[in-house]
Amino acid sequence: MKGMKGEGERIIIIQHLIGKYKCKVSDVHFERNGAVIVFQPPSGIFAGWTDELLKEAIQQREARDAEREAEIEMLKSLLIRDGQRYEGVIDHHTLIFVREALDTLADCGCAEEAIEALEPDCYTIDLTTWLASDCNRVQYLTEALQDLAPVDGFQALALAQLLEKQAVAQFVFQTSIEKLPIENRSHHYAYLMECPVS
Repeated sequence: MKGMKGEGERIIIIQHLIGKYKCKVSDVHFERNGAVIVFQPPSGIFAGWTDELLKEAIQQREARDAEREAEIEMLKSLLIRDGQRYEGVIDHHTLIFVREALDTLADCGCAEEAIEALEPDCYTIDLTTWLASDCNRVQYLTEALQDLAPVDGFQALALAQLLEKQAVAQFVFQTSIEKLPIENRSHHYAYLMECPVS
């Protein structure tokens, strides 16, 4: 194992982690032999870090970012393909809806059943965040109010979001089922919010 870096060199590496990944010092962490090591103030905590540990922290984060970026490109390719483009909003929420549609298809095995099995978010904060993310999403709320007769505001938001989820799934499922990457990702989609969608 290499010797310890000087405090100045260690701080440069920590700044690289924080600057590149837009995170707080307390957010920089990784697992090693089952233990989670977390950077926390004050600066004296850097004293125990070796070259190998710091390099491994950077490599693990970069590998995870590369995997997430590849996932985003794959999901985007299902919305823009063969000269066709999904006509709705394409952003983080849309990509999450694509991933959810693929996972639901993996569970159901049939496109029609998968579309019927889709569900809206269950928390008001998630629904209002979704609605506020793009003004064009108001059209789904208008459609829900006009056609589905919701009994209250929460149901109106939930039905509106479900309409978009179903529209996304229907577009994605136009591709031959055999060509879709329908491996199940355990319904954890938060990572899709961490990379830019352009």
